[in-house]
Amino acid sequence: MAGQVVRREVLPHRIFGDTPCKVDKALAALVDSPNRIVKLNLEYIGNLFALRSCYENVRLSRITTLPDYEHLRIVTQAASELLSVCIDERVERLRSYLEERNLPLPPLSFGARPCLLNVKPDTPYVDHVKWVSGLSDGTSKGAHPGCSRLLRMQVGGKGGAEISRPAWRPRGTHTDGRFQI
Repeated sequence: MAGQVVRREVLPHRIFGDTPCKVDKALAALVDSPNRIVKLNLEYIGNLFALRSCYENVRLSRITTLPDYEHLRIVTQAASELLSVCIDERVERLRSYLEERNLPLPPLSFGARPCLLNVKPDTPYVDHVKWVSGLSDGTSKGAHPGCSRLLRMQVGGKGGAEISRPAWRPRGTHTDGRFQI
């Protein structure tokens, strides 16, 4: 057929036409679902926050301050700072999206919780993946919310993947309207 793009071989002396099937369905545009978009963005922001918490409370805490390991501290700190930039960017994008629709940005609270793992610098330093692989499943239970999912992913049951829920759970809206991550 004239004007059609065919992405396969057409045999000689053949006319080929491939007409798509007729589609007539209602379309739920993304702009019509701000609640869904807010929920997904808050999940993403929460996961970034959890990852940053793990870098700060576990990975960085494990690296000794000896000069031989300074490069590891620099890279890990930079990764944590980059995650902070990513969080700020995502919050700004969400704010902009909601502002375009005259909707308020829910107040966010990034409450820090102490890490329940007894993490101390390793001397000599053990690679993080090897260290996590050496944890028993019981060690990661009750860990810092930002770390527990990440640790379970690496040391969990069969195949090392035990993901039953997100690393964080919104605890609902506080009486003052803040959304807790």
